[in-house]
Amino acid sequence: MRRGRCRALCQAAACVALFAIPAAAGAVETPDCRTALDDADRLMRAVQQRQMQFSRYDPIENCRLMRANLDDLAAARAPMDRCLPAAGHDGGIGQIEAAIEQVRAQLAGNCRR
Repeated sequence: MRRGRCRALCQAAACVALFAIPAAAGAVETPDCRTALDDADRLMRAVQQRQMQFSRYDPIENCRLMRANLDDLAAARAPMDRCLPAAGHDGGIGQIEAAIEQVRAQLAGNCRR
């Protein structure tokens, strides 16, 4: 896997982490949504931390990291969809869906199951 591809993927995931969760400031104010968005934030931080682990020399590990990122991005999407307010909903969900699609494309092009 080329380093540039990893870097682009990591930057997309980090973008979601940086912009989607702060939009939750005006989220649906229920205890369930607060808990769900805290969980989504934890998942997005895990994606950010994994971005530092990508290596140009270990494509097998990169594929493992991308699969973990895909799982966490998909898991973070549901509570964000349910709990983000209308004002930030479409942008936040659009960013996370774009990141999910980028990870899927990278997995399809570079990794075997």
